Amino acid sequence: MILRKLRLWKPKGLPKSAGPTATWIHSEAELSSLLKALQPNRPIALDAESASFHHYQAKLCVLSVQQADTAAVIDSLAVDLSPLWELLAQSSWILHGMDFDRRLLRGAGSLEPPAIFDTMMAAQLCGFPAVGYAALVERFFGVVLAKESQKADWARRPLSPAMLDYAAQDVRYLEPLQERLTDELDRLGRLGWHQESCSRLRRKTGEAAADKKGAWRIRGWRELPPKALPYLLALWEWREEEAARRDLAPFRLVSPELLLRMAAATAAQREGIPAKWLPRHLGKEERARLAAALAHTKESPANLLPPTKPRLKLSSEAARRLQELNERRNRLSARLGIEAGLLAAKPILLELALDPQGAPERLRAEGRWCRWQQELFANSE
Repeated sequence: MILRKLRLWKPKGLPKSAGPTATWIHSEAELSSLLKALQPNRPIALDAESASFHHYQAKLCVLSVQQADTAAVIDSLAVDLSPLWELLAQSSWILHGMDFDRRLLRGAGSLEPPAIFDTMMAAQLCGFPAVGYAALVERFFGVVLAKESQKADWARRPLSPAMLDYAAQDVRYLEPLQERLTDELDRLGRLGWHQESCSRLRRKTGEAAADKKGAWRIRGWRELPPKALPYLLALWEWREEEAARRDLAPFRLVSPELLLRMAAATAAQREGIPAKWLPRHLGKEERARLAAALAHTKESPANLLPPTKPRLKLSSEAARRLQELNERRNRLSARLGIEAGLLAAKPILLELALDPQGAPERLRAEGRWCRWQQELFANSE
């Protein structure tokens, strides 16, 4: 079997000469044919699709691949990707916003690539006002991409034609985007900035994911009275267990807003959750487990409060330095036309103000700052 004999389709909205036809890969034989068409040691565009919007666990469901005239969408739920990982370990990757895709691919068993070109980071360093993939495609190629499948359930089979088109489009423009953005970065003298920033981001996204300890403190928890915190913890744990049992995204079972409401109401009256509040899809068993969870809360409110950090008191000299650093960052941001946060986040400025001599090198050694950022600040004094 050779690649051109497989079932093919052309992404919608492209001129006839706009690029290769994508191939749907859903068998080991088809993957083997794809691997023969791909060239190791040459950059390859990748995009991963998960079903975390619908299911409890985020897992790789679809992987889109493109290299020159070879384009494919791979059913990662049906195909062993081990041979592909070996090939990808020899090629640099082109990704848009590497954080999500890289974590998803690593969870599926991918090996470490020699380099990553992040098109989102490149667009940010170029100072573009809109840095999303669709915005860049429209900016450079005049093509408006469909977004209807953005939150589709990528674990379902078969995939609809619209979903296949969406997956193919997500890598279709990455290689030409890399070329355009590389030219622009080179023109601006920022190509080295991008290479260093991508390396730093690779190290950051290569770190182990944080555990879920404290994840129950959802947005808005600070507005609750302390006595409601044990109930919020119990509700969150109940929702996690039920969502895992159903293989459902937790927020689809009970919204975060409702969790907060339920915790506050239980703490106020301990008469149970009003039935009218509960989603209709919760059956008797789920409601019984919910009631049991709320009836057996054990943690005291004091134990659930996070450790309080001592309020930092800046000396007058450090406060003066912090103000100067903020002003310097704002001037640099305006002159370069890029977001101030790309130059230095606020915690970085604070550390620079507290330790002007040692912080620059320490921040670089910790992978929290790049050489180009340090040099910009040093040369703007």
